[in-house]
Amino acid sequence: MVLALVIGLFMAQPAVLYLFDQEVKTQASIDNGVRVQQKRQQLDSIYAGQKKAATLQLAQYESQAQARYNELLQAQQAYLAEADGTGGSGTKGISVIAKAKQQAYAERTAAYEHWQTQHKPAMDSLRNELSNIETKIRKDEAAFAQLLNHGFLTRIEAMQHLVAQNQAVAFRYYLIMALLMLIELMPVIVKSLMPAGPYAVAAMETEQFDIDQIRRDLTAKKAAADHDPQLRQATEAASISQMHERFASLAKAEIEQESAQWQANTGRTSQQFWQSLFKRLLR
Repeated sequence: MVLALVIGLFMAQPAVLYLFDQEVKTQASIDNGVRVQQKRQQLDSIYAGQKKAATLQLAQYESQAQARYNELLQAQQAYLAEADGTGGSGTKGISVIAKAKQQAYAERTAAYEHWQTQHKPAMDSLRNELSNIETKIRKDEAAFAQLLNHGFLTRIEAMQHLVAQNQAVAFRYYLIMALLMLIELMPVIVKSLMPAGPYAVAAMETEQFDIDQIRRDLTAKKAAADHDPQLRQATEAASISQMHERFASLAKAEIEQESAQWQANTGRTSQQFWQSLFKRLLR
């Protein structure tokens, strides 16, 4: 009964997956997408420290570059406003003040270009480092995504998620499982409820005949050995050995049969089982 139950549970899974094939495929795709997101988060956490350090350092460089560039723009605007008369002293043309602002603009331009020449390699290196980290993350993510599939275990897990999330699917899932289990257990149940057939009766009669034959042989040998002590001792030893072998064989068959009947009839207690077994062995 237990073996039939285990086999039924295992064999019912492919049938259920086949019946819910489209739903399982959809849920498996969703589950695989969640796995990819989880893998992405895991990879981001692995490289988080390295990315953070490079990002902060690059942000400092860019902030400094932007500040110097803003100073350059301010100097340029001040020079142009002074030159066209729209700002500053209001005098149009290249006056003394305009020349001074032009010189300040040239100095800001030279300082900005010098700063760029000095720090641009470090900034490019940080950008390349961040780009390499992102490339490696995407590569690992793509390699992981290629491993995902719609295999048996993936479909089983998707079916469990469907059952947990959808009451309509859960009801039909358990109903189908019950029907398939009933079909698998039907032969065992029918055999347990039916009376003993001709084969079982014939087997019991054969066993009883063999036991009676051994008893008759023992009685005859005992009567013949009563007149000779040595012969009686040898005969008894041989008879005991023969009886032991035959009894062991019969006892094994009786125990298996009684155990099967006891498992089929759940109303019997263990004490009733042992009492019935002793009666079978001692009859």
